[in-house]
Amino acid sequence: MMRSAGAKAPGGHLFAALKRCATQKLHAVWESHLSQGTRKMGHPAFVVVICCCFASLQAQNPMPEQTPTTPEPKADVIFVHANVYTGVPSNTASSAILREEAIAVRGDRIQAVGKIAEIEKLKGLQTQVIDLAGRFVMPGFNDAHLHLSNAGLQKLRVDLIGVKTLAEFRRRVLAKVETAKPGEWILGGGWDETLWPGK
Repeated sequence: MMRSAGAKAPGGHLFAALKRCATQKLHAVWESHLSQGTRKMGHPAFVVVICCCFASLQAQNPMPEQTPTTPEPKADVIFVHANVYTGVPSNTASSAILREEAIAVRGDRIQAVGKIAEIEKLKGLQTQVIDLAGRFVMPGFNDAHLHLSNAGLQKLRVDLIGVKTLAEFRRRVLAKVETAKPGEWILGGGWDETLWPGK
């Protein structure tokens, strides 16, 4: 296979350093210890020099220590065989938005979303697995806002939110009547009669 000019083979730096080290040390051994006869057939000193160079390079460039990885906490619940709407743009012709197959939940947080094989790695002995059988899943919408003028007017009226009995309903209205001026309208709202007993 052809390499472009300037491209270096894998391990090129190591080979260059080894060659430089071996050449320097071998030259010294060659000149001082080898006879003309041993030059023709080689000499064990060459092997010794190569071994010394490897040891020297290893000492200068020790292998990085392997940091132990902490295993990811296991999920409390895993939903599989789902049609999960992620909101992430997809580059496929079949879908404009990326869909996934499984969801891992830990506590009150989504831990991971992805393929079933990936998500099942988070399965522990206590993990509950729920098969959604292809059902559609999408993020929830939490709308917490108010209209300023209406919110202010609501504070001036009788707050009947959460009332569960007729007696409580009357008590709240009476409390407002006692503070109202003569002829003032008593307004209120927000109750849910389906919370009342028997409804």
